[in-house]
Amino acid sequence: MALDRNLVGATLRVSINSLVVIAAITLLGIKLAQGKDPVLPKSFLKQLSNISEKLLLPCLFVTKVGKELTPEVAKTAWSLTAGSFAQMGIALLVATLARYFVQPERSFHKWFVTGSVFNNAVAMPLILSEAIIMACRAAGIAFVGDEGALDRAQAFVFCFSMANHMMVWTVAYSYVDEREAGKSVGQKLKTALTKRPIIAIVCGICIGLITPVREVFFAEDAQSPLRSVANAAEVLGRATVGLTTTVMAGTLGHRIAAIRARRAAAAKVAGAPEETDKAADGGVRGVELEEAAGLVAEKDEEQKEKEEELSVRTIAGFVFVRTVLVPSLQLGVVIAAISAGIMPADKVMLLVFVVECVTPSANFTIILSQQVGQPKASEALAEGILYQYCVAVVTTSLLLTVGLYAIV
Repeated sequence: MALDRNLVGATLRVSINSLVVIAAITLLGIKLAQGKDPVLPKSFLKQLSNISEKLLLPCLFVTKVGKELTPEVAKTAWSLTAGSFAQMGIALLVATLARYFVQPERSFHKWFVTGSVFNNAVAMPLILSEAIIMACRAAGIAFVGDEGALDRAQAFVFCFSMANHMMVWTVAYSYVDEREAGKSVGQKLKTALTKRPIIAIVCGICIGLITPVREVFFAEDAQSPLRSVANAAEVLGRATVGLTTTVMAGTLGHRIAAIRARRAAAAKVAGAPEETDKAADGGVRGVELEEAAGLVAEKDEEQKEKEEELSVRTIAGFVFVRTVLVPSLQLGVVIAAISAGIMPADKVMLLVFVVECVTPSANFTIILSQQVGQPKASEALAEGILYQYCVAVVTTSLLLTVGLYAIV
């Protein structure tokens, strides 16, 4: 069966529209993070990342996993969890090998791998899968156009992302956190398992799989006060995507401001060596000597910050690995598995597998870098992810079309 032209058009439109929305938020965040008195100062971005990790993300997972992961869904969704681990394994292998060829700056070594492994596993897949299903309904395509397809797609996305987020807040957290270096495996595991997103996922699984408990929280006709608590948590959870995108945009804005400041200071410090030479010959007075020394110090600081700045090679490699190389290999494995007949028959589930292959890096890697006390890494990630979104306008659309053709 050939792909319907309307479906291809809808896929292209939704890919571009979702990325344009993210770009608009990013541009606004960049503007608000600059100036003498920015609306989004670095200290506020740190607070926002804390709110995201400790409040909004747990609310999102408790409500969505608890509501969507019914026993019926769990019977078929186990393959999504296995597939999620398989996709992360492919990405880890590719990113580790690519790092030796790209040779990113030492401060970005671990983040190159982390950002390449973990994709945007919730927001974009939800948007893309919903738009494709609605396009199928509008075009009268039986592919995934049945009435229950949208609800199943949402459930499957969260089932897939559970493994992704559990690995982010356990393995990845221990990997990038330099403060964990001296701890034993048991201490690292204890720290990881007490992270609120992990606790929220476990609670969500328990609520979802125990039908009476789930009905107390999420049944439409529930009279329990816990239903109101669940509603409040759902409202908070919905703010997660917007907040993490704002953190990414604000972080990028500070990076752009820092680059501009260094360029503006370059002319000022360019004459510092000449001034110090004059001072050595006694050609300047003590005050001038102090000024020259200050300029030298500024130049040294500028050089240090410049060394932390990502090279064009690193940015290009990071973008290519996450938007072209990793998704192409992951999608190739999915298509091969479909051809071999070892994938589930549910085409909505296959759609989720395809969509999860083609998204850029997760914004949560920026939140993670903030949480482990590496603001420079968060700025570098924000810069790289912004370029990924620019490239993804083309790559996501093309790869989605290839994946849909394989499913149909």
